Amino acid sequence: MLRLAVLGFAALGFASVASADESLASVPVTLPVTPPITPAVTLAEAIAQAVLEAPAAVDARLAREVQAAQLPAAALPSLQNPVAEFGIERGSAYLDVFTYGQLMLRFEVSGQRSSRMREADETLRAREARVVLTKAEIAGAVTEAFGAVVTARARIVEVERGVAAAEEEERIHRARLFAGDATVLDVASAEAELGRWRQSKRTLELGLVGSNARFFQLLGASSRIPADQLLPPDVTVSGDKKVFPVAALFAREAEAFTAAADRSRSEARGTFDVGPRFTRGDFGELRVGVIASMPLTLIRRNQAEVARSEAEATRARTMSGLAERTGGIRTVSAFERCARAREALKELDEFAVPAAERAVRAAQDAFRAGKADFFRVLLVRRDLVATRMRRLDIVDLEWAAYAELLVLGAVEP
Repeated sequence: MLRLAVLGFAALGFASVASADESLASVPVTLPVTPPITPAVTLAEAIAQAVLEAPAAVDARLAREVQAAQLPAAALPSLQNPVAEFGIERGSAYLDVFTYGQLMLRFEVSGQRSSRMREADETLRAREARVVLTKAEIAGAVTEAFGAVVTARARIVEVERGVAAAEEEERIHRARLFAGDATVLDVASAEAELGRWRQSKRTLELGLVGSNARFFQLLGASSRIPADQLLPPDVTVSGDKKVFPVAALFAREAEAFTAAADRSRSEARGTFDVGPRFTRGDFGELRVGVIASMPLTLIRRNQAEVARSEAEATRARTMSGLAERTGGIRTVSAFERCARAREALKELDEFAVPAAERAVRAAQDAFRAGKADFFRVLLVRRDLVATRMRRLDIVDLEWAAYAELLVLGAVEP
């Protein structure tokens, strides 16, 4: 009678395991139900917060403000600091003392002021282009981190289902061993399967910690977690020509370096100096004169500064063209990856995942009828979880493609 009671208990436990396996085969993937301490953040909210709080965004904005502070200095008048000169001379043949004094007013008459203002304006526009590019890069980084977190949580959900089923199977096999209806090998196999699932869960939890850390760093806060948004937004190919932020930045830098070269040329011509001169004559009388001077730029004309600025401008223009061409290729590739990912997910949801679920139910029925062994159930269950994991891998790839579109400026967040 004791043996019959234990066998009945094992049968009831096996029924519960079968129901757990059926739920594993039929329940769709959902994100963890652990309630967050603070409201979850959507992708749009995360990007909006990151462009304000991310270190790269703060640095880009402050660099723009630093350059803006140079505008008043560049617009100062062309009158430079005056030069006052005084001297006393005494010869050996005369006891008389010769004194003089002069005041030189320096004026920029070769366009130095306008060239400085143009350089400051172009550099400011380059800083603003850097801000735009930084925002696009942050949007892409936040999107990729957001997708990594939600897919990591979904993977943990899948593994937790396997852990629950393996724990129940290990308990049932121990009961069957006590009743004499199972072998030590069956129990050891169930324990090994449970250990495998638990190890997979711990590994995925470590990955989730890293994904959360990157997401928190971008947002500047560790209390906001991504909302339940497993798939990225849909994207459609637009016929409008996009201006890639990185290409725009290089173009602005080229203009800034060209303006710097012009400023170096104008400053090489120097200033026009004019002013009164007061001296004491041979009989002690006061003499007044006017002095005018201008440097002759025959040898030194800021050749090194001009050559460097022109070389930098050439480099920036070349990189702008390259960024424009490569950006078009990357945009087409990212749009195609998004479309292919959606097609693959549709096939998995319609064919592969349902087929794996039917295989799990068939293996359970066969094992329940004594026509298949326990290892067949384990294999088909692993195949089901592997199929769902591959689905999440495709979701990861789609998040990466969408993030690249944001970096390229091909879509708006």
